[in-house]
Amino acid sequence: MLSDRPCAPGAQTSLSSYGPTEREPAPTRPMQLGSVGRAPDHLQYLSPECAQMNDAMRTAGARGVGHAVQRDLRDEYQRKCADDDSEARRQVSQDKSAARQARRDERQAQANEKAQTQREREQCHEMLRILHAKRQRIGTLTTGEQADLQRFEDNYKARCSA
Repeated sequence: MLSDRPCAPGAQTSLSSYGPTEREPAPTRPMQLGSVGRAPDHLQYLSPECAQMNDAMRTAGARGVGHAVQRDLRDEYQRKCADDDSEARRQVSQDKSAARQARRDERQAQANEKAQTQREREQCHEMLRILHAKRQRIGTLTTGEQADLQRFEDNYKARCSA
């Protein structure tokens, strides 16, 4: 009998239950396999054994390797390959630094070449301006000044007519 009131004092009650007596097993979800990340830059500088261990650690999740085994792999890698890993990372850093320096040097060389070309262009314009001014006064120049003008003109042609 069901009631929404409390039981009377001294009344006999019994407890019963309704519904399934067996629990259904919890649904299992398929094991999620991780994705394999990009190989680290320093892998190429590692010894073959350390490179293989690094690759095993990197791909463990995607291969369905358990967390305990992955932890053991990391611990073993740390024990056996810490120095090799450090040296490989240093080498990558040094290579990247050298590449950055080479790019900076190339940009600087291009800037220097551009500046040199600009200076030469400005010098040629100035020489041409001087030649025009002296040619307008050619009748008033002495023989020595005319010889100087001829040398200056030859110099202009050699430098600026290329």
